[in-house]
Amino acid sequence: AIPSTGSGNIFLLLDLHVSGILHYFEGPCLRLEMYAESILVEGIKALNLDSEIVDGRETRFMFASADLGRAKWVETFAQMFHTDLAFISKKRNFEHTEVHAVIGDVDGRAVIIYDDMTRS
Repeated sequence: AIPSTGSGNIFLLLDLHVSGILHYFEGPCLRLEMYAESILVEGIKALNLDSEIVDGRETRFMFASADLGRAKWVETFAQMFHTDLAFISKKRNFEHTEVHAVIGDVDGRAVIIYDDMTRS
């Protein structure tokens, strides 16, 4: 547990995987979940990822979720940018992560993967 300070603790959490995590912080504290959506949208626009035709197929960028827990976030970004989306189904143990399936056509596409863990 994180010990309380005399004036209480402040926890600023960014894009939580599960909002219920906020309730694990007890005692006199301020706990807030902040969202990076506006910053991410601005950054993605700055990448200037235009679509092009390769072998008769549009190669517009798309969004993917590295696990099914972020599906709603990826869907929101895909709707904003009018792109396709994909999902990765994984199996994990403490030492190894294995891709079980890729749901969506990512072949030849620039894919922006939205994930909350850098090891994925």
